Amino acid sequence: KQAIILIIIITGLTFLLLLFLRGNEPYLGNLNIHWSLAGLYGLILPILSISLICGFFGGLFSKLIITLINKITGSKTKVFTIIFILGSIIAVLNYLSDGSVAGSGLLETIQILNFNFTFGFEFVWMKFLATLVSVISVIPGGLFMPSISIGAGFGALWIDILGSGAQNYQLIIVLSMTAYLSAVIRAPITASLVILEVTNSLNLLPLAIIIAFISNFISSKIQERTLFTVLSEKFANEKS
Repeated sequence: KQAIILIIIITGLTFLLLLFLRGNEPYLGNLNIHWSLAGLYGLILPILSISLICGFFGGLFSKLIITLINKITGSKTKVFTIIFILGSIIAVLNYLSDGSVAGSGLLETIQILNFNFTFGFEFVWMKFLATLVSVISVIPGGLFMPSISIGAGFGALWIDILGSGAQNYQLIIVLSMTAYLSAVIRAPITASLVILEVTNSLNLLPLAIIIAFISNFISSKIQERTLFTVLSEKFANEKS
């Protein structure tokens, strides 16, 4: 407990130092999206449907990781062979996407938030698969930001398919990012606060929490146990 408290204090002091040196610039841009209850009537379908879609694919993502990560066992030769194959898959996806699925997805997410529709379905499925393979193979690549970029991709793709919501484009993208992250990490309130903080959109909190809980519910029907719970237990068992 003392170690945890010390880490929290150090993290807090580090944050305050960075805030002093760099200022409070939102990570994904200062969107400051405005909305009203009256203006949501035409957005009910895209917002609810994207929460269902993100909930399904977020749950599928977690289920695939939990199922496949246990397959990387056996002799060193077998393990290294599997890791080599997974690394090759990431390399091929990176080549096919011209590098758009490499890294955290920060640049692509910012571009999507700034009305760039050029990524399309290819970005979504390749980023989904690249992130999945990275996590399974324990190749450093992160989970939060790649998941956020996948959620942004789903949102932009769905707006393009429905052909609606152009004037509320950023609102839908932010909510889709929230929905997908919530479905993956299964922490609706955390997902909502993380996304709204990095986009300076805390005024969307009521909408974000509703969407996050819907996607979390859908995800739980696909994968009952949370991803981090299973991975932490696996790590603890391996250490013991």
